[in-house]
Amino acid sequence: GAVVIGNNANNIDNNRADVVIIGNGATSYQNGVAIGAGAFSIEMAVAIGKQAQNGNNYGVAIGGEANSGDTYGIAVGYQSTAGNDSIAIGYDVSATTANSINIGDKFKYAGNTSQITLEGGVRVPTSTLSITSNTASVDASLSNYFTLNAGGNPFLLQNPTNLQDGASYTFRIISGSGCVFGSNYLFESGSVTGLSTDKVDIISFVSIGGSQLYGVKLLNLQ
Repeated sequence: GAVVIGNNANNIDNNRADVVIIGNGATSYQNGVAIGAGAFSIEMAVAIGKQAQNGNNYGVAIGGEANSGDTYGIAVGYQSTAGNDSIAIGYDVSATTANSINIGDKFKYAGNTSQITLEGGVRVPTSTLSITSNTASVDASLSNYFTLNAGGNPFLLQNPTNLQDGASYTFRIISGSGCVFGSNYLFESGSVTGLSTDKVDIISFVSIGGSQLYGVKLLNLQ
């Protein structure tokens, strides 16, 4: 069950089955895959790319000089490096702390602190609402930001569908003096009044529990 192709390709445990070794100087143990010049894979691991290295069981290293140096590590990309139970994706990206994730040095999850770091801003496109039969429907799965030009007409801002616990949602309502909020929108003192007849109002909510929205407002922006 072994496949060994290439000058100095080496099935380290001679007569061990189920290895795939392809490339000049590629080396692997039982049940391993090593493809590429100088690729090295230990048992039950995969190394694909020139000098890709997999120094512990069950890891994956894909890309030139990619290195999965510990158990269950996944390194994808040229010179990427992954540690125990970690994932590194991208050029020269490193995720060596146990249970960490690093994607392109832009998205980082540190397993030892359970913190997520994003290098750069997060952009969520705004969803435009419309009024049909005096009702504006809100699907919270479409965005966290919504805009509506009410034109001063009376309408019901319907309780949103697909709310997520711990998410925040912001509405820009233009000429919203005729707005009536659904029962799941909660405000200080129980109601909101004074929405603009011809200006912009910003109303922000946080969902705690995933069923109701707790709101604050900025009115008559111009």
